[in-house]
Amino acid sequence: MTNDEIILGLPEYQITGIVREQGVVRISARYNGPRSCPHCGSTRQRSKGIVRRRVRHEDWGLRHCQLEVELRKWRCLDCGRQFRQRLPGIQPHQRAS
Repeated sequence: MTNDEIILGLPEYQITGIVREQGVVRISARYNGPRSCPHCGSTRQRSKGIVRRRVRHEDWGLRHCQLEVELRKWRCLDCGRQFRQRLPGIQPHQRAS
């Protein structure tokens, strides 16, 4: 178990920064785990850019906490479909981890 996993409580995430603004703790992180196409399961992909997603995270004491995750958009080289990287612990369209 790494230090980043202990702080976040989510596996295979790397913390890139922690900032406190107006009583809110904002944790910036990047997912470093395995990736595959959700449609065909292929691992052959091409990066189409970076997207940031904000979700509410567990509070630290009396401070509210937000998790800002940097993820990639991908294009599958086998089926040709585009998708955003799936994040374990954060489901699509979910606003909290």
